[in-house]
Amino acid sequence: MFAKVLIEYEVKSLDHVFTYIIPDELKSKLFLGMKVKVPFGNKLINGLVLEIFNFYDEDYELKMISEIVDEEFFFDKELLELGYYLHNMTLCNLVTAYKTMLPTSLKIKEKKENYNKYKKYISLNIGSDELEKFLEENKRAKKQCEVIELLKKENEVLASTIPNNIFNILKQKNIIKIREKQCYRLNNTIEIKKQDFILSEEQQNTFFNIKKSINEYKTHLIYGVTASGKTEVYFRLISEILNNNKTALVLVPEITLTSQMIKRFYERFGECVAVYHSGLSNGERNDEYLKIYRGEAKIVVGTRSSVFVPLKNIGIIIIDEEH
Repeated sequence: MFAKVLIEYEVKSLDHVFTYIIPDELKSKLFLGMKVKVPFGNKLINGLVLEIFNFYDEDYELKMISEIVDEEFFFDKELLELGYYLHNMTLCNLVTAYKTMLPTSLKIKEKKENYNKYKKYISLNIGSDELEKFLEENKRAKKQCEVIELLKKENEVLASTIPNNIFNILKQKNIIKIREKQCYRLNNTIEIKKQDFILSEEQQNTFFNIKKSINEYKTHLIYGVTASGKTEVYFRLISEILNNNKTALVLVPEITLTSQMIKRFYERFGECVAVYHSGLSNGERNDEYLKIYRGEAKIVVGTRSSVFVPLKNIGIIIIDEEH
């Protein structure tokens, strides 16, 4: 099997794909849109797989793909097509188009920093018989016994909630095991508020008119002055979309408007909301992008760069302050 790979260099003369052999050990793991490491000249560089095929009849000697850079992330067909569209419309290099679509943490070029953030969780590492024996032999070590009783009840707890000295003792005795779990920096702690807002007649008419075309491709324009209740109509429409197992993209023109809007979205929809704009740190953008990619976010609120996020099965796109 062979693959056509777009390399990381943003040079016009290299703005095309190069063919590589897929080694046997990668054939079952390699998919379209994955980042790979390939030999190029006397270096190993990153590239993006744009095509996979079975036959090659040229006379050139081919090199092999060295490894897959990230097995958990790849461009889907829709995002690959979007890259080609940007390339053709703006005449930029194809690799530049794809780099534009990604946060810093996932760029095609070699990354030197891991932007993922993790929390440590602990759980019991021994069976019930051994556990009871340990508790019996260590009755005087009350703190250790308390932690063990907690783990018996909760199965798993944050390591940071356990005193360091107790944690280290139980670890040395092999009583506990540790698991790292990726966490997000933008932890939404805002509680969902129950909404008892009653739509006005005008809002109801607007909502029902748009609701009729919820499974069609159709454009609507909602006109109203500031504080006239447009956002509540958005909320009702998005709720309908979520009930249909689809997702929503909400675009706002400025970062300052995003922060105002996002609080209201969190209060209404909770943790299924992701925010995406240039004002976030590299780590935060990494978190939110992966949250969307993994399907944990059903609503994305952000500025123009949000059109590049890997949101699947979009049911509605709202452009706030469209003018």
